[in-house]
Amino acid sequence: MLCPTLCVYLRSEILVLDKPLSEITEVDIKMLISEKVSEGKRVEYKSALFLNKPKEKQEFLADISSFANAVGGFLIIGIVEKNGLPSDIKGLTGVDLDFDKQRMENLIRTSVKLTCI
Repeated sequence: MLCPTLCVYLRSEILVLDKPLSEITEVDIKMLISEKVSEGKRVEYKSALFLNKPKEKQEFLADISSFANAVGGFLIIGIVEKNGLPSDIKGLTGVDLDFDKQRMENLIRTSVKLTCI
């Protein structure tokens, strides 16, 4: 069985796969590779969740801010990318998905300033 991947999405529950996030399966994740869904304005791949060092947090927050300042997007963690294309499903090991989701939400809440224009 495949290790889980973690998808962080802002603004909607619909992934590039046009499905509710809760219905995404391993087949859908493999489709990102076979269809060569590249990184771009709405998609960013990360091989692992790195939030322990200041530089790692800064990169994570930059990705989230970029999505928030545009039309939203997907940070898909557990996917290896090469030259902006997904190349392999690494999955996540040794993580507590609920804890890490809460940690990301807290980091965003305390570090990203939202303003209305």
